Amino acid sequence: MSESGLFQNAPNPFQNDTEIKYKLAFDVQEAVLYVYDLQGKEIKSYRLTGNGLGNVIIKGNELEPGMYIYSLVVDKQLIDTKRMIITR
Repeated sequence: MSESGLFQNAPNPFQNDTEIKYKLAFDVQEAVLYVYDLQGKEIKSYRLTGNGLGNVIIKGNELEPGMYIYSLVVDKQLIDTKRMIITR
């Protein structure tokens, strides 16, 4: 059985666009990628579909410069959390 996973965004830090890659196990019912500010406020969420490898592109102009946390939650279980930095 394949496990779900979250990869570091690239490039990081970034100005324009960054790509967050993830892997979803074949039996996943629900998966969401959440983006939070450093105070823990949810800024964005992306519903993920399918299984296997996938990616989300985040545009630099969607967020203010700074550090953000992103987390992959699969079937209500936190899989992993990573940091990304947006510069201007």
